[in-house]
Amino acid sequence: MEKKAKIWVTKYALTKGILEIEEAILDESNPRVAKYTDARGYLIFYYGDDWHLSLEAAICHARAMLEKSIANLKRRVLRLSKLSQLSEGQFKVMKHP
Repeated sequence: MEKKAKIWVTKYALTKGILEIEEAILDESNPRVAKYTDARGYLIFYYGDDWHLSLEAAICHARAMLEKSIANLKRRVLRLSKLSQLSEGQFKVMKHP
């Protein structure tokens, strides 16, 4: 059985922000899926942790996404800063097969 509900989508929270959808369709046989019809008439599906039933849960998930992204960027900056300290002869040279 399907029911309509307001949901908040966090799939694009770090690029576009949290999306509020007024009339998403929730299927009781598959509680991890939410769907809605967009303005063009396309049926859009969201799965798992990409959507939430409360704004508070969506904000909490978006914060966790942000913290994870920041940690990944810090690791990447550290890796790149180590590379910047190498002299020309210290770079790895790999042969392409």
